[in-house]
Amino acid sequence: MADILKLEHLQKLTFALDSASDWPVNEQGRYQFFKDLECLPKLRELDIGNLLEDHRSRISALLDPEATISYEFPALESFILNGFDDYLTKVLIRIPGSTLKSLVFRNTEGIVWGGPGDDDEDEENEEEAREIEEFSVYKALTVLGERHSLSLTRLQIDSFWKSFDPDDLEPLLQATGLQHLDFQCTQNLGVNDQVILKMASAWPQLEFFRLFSEQSDNDSGPTLASIQTFARHCPNLRRLSIDLDPKVIRLKDFDTIYPLKRLTLFSFTNNGRLDKNKVPAVARFLAECFPALIFVYNEIPLMSSEQGEERWSAVFRRLLRDKNSEELDIIRSVLKL
Repeated sequence: MADILKLEHLQKLTFALDSASDWPVNEQGRYQFFKDLECLPKLRELDIGNLLEDHRSRISALLDPEATISYEFPALESFILNGFDDYLTKVLIRIPGSTLKSLVFRNTEGIVWGGPGDDDEDEENEEEAREIEEFSVYKALTVLGERHSLSLTRLQIDSFWKSFDPDDLEPLLQATGLQHLDFQCTQNLGVNDQVILKMASAWPQLEFFRLFSEQSDNDSGPTLASIQTFARHCPNLRRLSIDLDPKVIRLKDFDTIYPLKRLTLFSFTNNGRLDKNKVPAVARFLAECFPALIFVYNEIPLMSSEQGEERWSAVFRRLLRDKNSEELDIIRSVLKL
């Protein structure tokens, strides 16, 4: 590990160990190594993997907010890290805000805290695990909004089974140069047309948008009107991954349909119930919205009812029926969709 610190011309560094226990040093040693990485003056892309995973709360103590610790990565543009504990927010506070463009959080749920056969150790590990404060999307986005609002262009959170409140996104609206928002999170209540309007208005340079929603009896998800919101505010959008509620918007309300001319991919996880009589009209509407569409798909097919899935499939078949089928098959095979 010490030899890495001698590579003064290193620009990209990735750690891909399976678990934190695979590191040759303890938690304090891993933290110190991360701190020492700032001596690499040209490091632009850093993927630390599980380097700072802190299941025993030994690294978090070194990140006390009152401590005068900061990280000076003079060229860092891309930062990827594992974990969903609140101490990661303390790490963000100390990352310089002038250069960071891309930030990715990867989920590490499902970790076994202790080994078999030692009940006392298992109990101790479980107690330590309970003491770890859960990662707060709101806190993290607040830090990003305050420190990285001028530089951040990409934010990705990889965790299908995490959820958040749309109000958590408010601080991120300051990052007006955002181009890539990828939240692989489901069961997000409160995402509606008004929330989409706020985001699309704040991020006119968006090219990639993935944000799913859970609909309840009292809370509608985004409607077809949100697609027109993106078309008006985010003309460079190439991928749109969103759940739609088709019940609460009348297609005849659209006097003029604005197309997303560059959009080639649309995906969803749990599109709302679609009346079979609306299938042709919805297909025509989406065809005008997505003239360059190449493929559509359901990211979590099991979350849709058979009937709902069948009707949306009918919509998408109509959307793609004029496309070259051989070309679509090649693209899908390349992208493994």
